[in-house]
Amino acid sequence: MPCATILDRWYMLKDCVAAWCRFTFHFLAAIFVTLSVLTYDPSDASLNTAGMLSDATIQNLMGIPGAYVGDIVVQLFGLSGALCGVLGLFRLKRAPSLVRKIHMPCVLSVAAGVGGILSKLSLGVTSKFYHGGFIGAKLASLPTSVLVGLIVVGMVGSAGWGPIVALYELFVKFKSRISGLNVGDCSDDLLVVEGIPHSVEYPALLPTLPQFVPEPTTSPPQAPRATAEQPRPSPQPRTCTEDDAALARSAVPKQPKNRAEKPAVFALPKVKLLAEHLPSTGASCDNMPDHRDETDALYSVLKDFGVYGKIIDVRHGPVVTLYEFEPSAGTKSSRVIGLSDDIARSMSALSTRISVIPGRNVLGIEIPNQRREIVMLRGLIESREYADPDLKLPIILGKGIDGEAVVADLTKMPHLLIAGTTGSGKSVGINTMILSLLYRLTPEQCRMIMIDPKVLELSIYDNIPHLLTPVVTEPKKAVAVLKWVVSEMEERYRLMSAVGVRNVTGYNAKIKEAISSGAVLERVLQTGFDADTGEPVFERTPIEKVQFPYIVVVVDEMADLMIVSGKEIESSIQRLSQMARAAGIHIIMATQRPSVDVITGVIKANFPTRVSFSVTSKIDSRTILGEQGAEQLLGMGDMLYMVSGGRIRRVHGAFVSDNEVQDVVNHLKMQGRPDYIDGIAKVLECEEKDVEDLRYSSDDSLYEKAVAIVLRDRKTSISYVQRQLRIGYNRAANLVERMEREGVITSGQLGKREIVE
Repeated sequence: MPCATILDRWYMLKDCVAAWCRFTFHFLAAIFVTLSVLTYDPSDASLNTAGMLSDATIQNLMGIPGAYVGDIVVQLFGLSGALCGVLGLFRLKRAPSLVRKIHMPCVLSVAAGVGGILSKLSLGVTSKFYHGGFIGAKLASLPTSVLVGLIVVGMVGSAGWGPIVALYELFVKFKSRISGLNVGDCSDDLLVVEGIPHSVEYPALLPTLPQFVPEPTTSPPQAPRATAEQPRPSPQPRTCTEDDAALARSAVPKQPKNRAEKPAVFALPKVKLLAEHLPSTGASCDNMPDHRDETDALYSVLKDFGVYGKIIDVRHGPVVTLYEFEPSAGTKSSRVIGLSDDIARSMSALSTRISVIPGRNVLGIEIPNQRREIVMLRGLIESREYADPDLKLPIILGKGIDGEAVVADLTKMPHLLIAGTTGSGKSVGINTMILSLLYRLTPEQCRMIMIDPKVLELSIYDNIPHLLTPVVTEPKKAVAVLKWVVSEMEERYRLMSAVGVRNVTGYNAKIKEAISSGAVLERVLQTGFDADTGEPVFERTPIEKVQFPYIVVVVDEMADLMIVSGKEIESSIQRLSQMARAAGIHIIMATQRPSVDVITGVIKANFPTRVSFSVTSKIDSRTILGEQGAEQLLGMGDMLYMVSGGRIRRVHGAFVSDNEVQDVVNHLKMQGRPDYIDGIAKVLECEEKDVEDLRYSSDDSLYEKAVAIVLRDRKTSISYVQRQLRIGYNRAANLVERMEREGVITSGQLGKREIVE
């Protein structure tokens, strides 16, 4: 049996059970309130009457609970309170969602109106509160027509009068036609039945859903609707994979009826695709250590090394605990920082990091917790910091020592440099950053270029709609793609200059304004020179009214690219990092080996924002951050985050599993296919052709020079040709091999080649 059918039946059974439970609860509650009011006795024990709490002395038919409920209702509404229970039975009917929303206010309106009339008619025979209650006594001063109006309006609303429902449905249909939505989809929302989920996520359940059928209206004719007596046929269930079954409940908002077509509105992934916590982890608050013992032990260790002061604050984080230590006067910070390894040994800790807290007269001593908490991405996606509308490109980093979410804006960085060894959590951190963008932005708002020389890390994102080109895995192609990004940046600068704005935000605002007003944007281009005067000829061409999406370039391993084409990569990265911010192009670049030959001075100067996961030595830490400390990190997502200006903050990265990433990618692929840029495809084709020509053919002019050198100097070694032409060894070897094939020289025997006369 297909898994979709099994899931549909399971959720159908669950929804039916939930609906019957709600029906039973509402029915019993209505009967209970009605009988409690009708059998009310003022002598029963209640909030206002002292009495024995025993069923033998209680006259109310519903017992002690009925006595209390009846007393409260009668005190408020008098005898009219019985209408609350009677009219409550109307909520059990299958009514539109609008009627259910206004049902309770309408019931209270009827009770108040009847109570006011009873108070007018009581004439002091008995207590006025017994007839109309407190509310009725307050309303008795109003005209009788007003009280009757309250009763009529309440009765009409609580009973779900047909014309009101018809007018409401007609209004929604008219609104949907104005907004360009499908009337059929909107009418489905009108006919939601109590106890049935609002959005129909499982098509196989549609025949079993009872629906409220409104009275005929004057709206335009439409396709026949499904009713409870004539259920509409369900679509044929399709066979799905295990991944589809995992995603059955977490899909996007209502999809178009034609599943093969691309959805009209791009649906962002739901947070349900992410796990709340790992099965093996529990809440960290249950395992918090006793800070008093830790503080006393730290005092003792510092005293043993001759360091005196006081701990003024303790902050427990997910992974480490921060002790704010204020040293005594005359104590050098460098002396305390140099004791980090000794303090870790004395505290039986894996490592200890000590640093100066900027702007305060304290040192931060960070000691690992005995039980570390796994920071899950889902909690950060749901955080207040991530929902900030001012963040244009939100990048989730993790949680700080204080437990607060750390979310940065990539547009303000404007580029990010990441370093970390194997097992430090660098790849998981990159996945977290990518998902934080995918959860917030549509392909119209953000496009991505992913370069993955290691092949394994970013290939999972292939064919998502946000990509401008397939994931690039060859270093030579990566160079070509970066050159295309540089050309795209320059083209954006030309268009922004023509429009008269300074950044991509201003350009998009201009385009949006031109679309709304119908104005034509033009730019002036030089098309040549006048044949008679020799002066340049200019032509006005219209600018296409398309907003610029942000472009995020993700490079997973910088070292592999630098080995193949270091100068070309460095020049492209330098140009992008210097100018691409205003054009809306940003770079996230990671490396496993933060050495000076990979992270050069030019790259460091243009990447003020950096993240360092655990590294192997102090030298690597100084290379990426400018100071030591990254070598003392704990791994598994523990990082140091350096913002622009040199301030460093310790952050515990969020965890996201491969299965969660795959679920999100599957959801995005269901939204449509990627729209690759033709310019990048042409660049990659040219690069492949150049590589092929370089491997199996040679430049004729270079080959002719090599032959001339060999014939002139009578030397046939590869190294000699390499030195004379100033080319690489492989290129020189190809030239010498071609000479052998064409009979210019003999094949090498015992290391010697002879020139053929």
